[in-house]
Amino acid sequence: MFAIGGGQYFNGEKDLLNKGQYPRIIYKNEPIEFPFVKYVGWHLNTDEGAVSFWKEFLMDEELVLEPGEYEIFAQCSYALEPGSESTTITVSEKVTVK
Repeated sequence: MFAIGGGQYFNGEKDLLNKGQYPRIIYKNEPIEFPFVKYVGWHLNTDEGAVSFWKEFLMDEELVLEPGEYEIFAQCSYALEPGSESTTITVSEKVTVK
């Protein structure tokens, strides 16, 4: 899962969603590819400006951010055996868009 924090509308880890998350077995030397897809949600009481921003943001398939400071998060949860307790790893990188 990926998320963005920063700017006026991105809330970082709060926006990490389990969309598309399902159990799978990963075999050694068999890479798994996850295509990039934008997915957002907003609360029904979100102001008109935010709703307009998200609608426009989703219309472009590319990830384009307005100038500013952001933090990009990536998160992975895994278990070494089916049914065992999962471990979650989160990493992030701060970026400046000019």
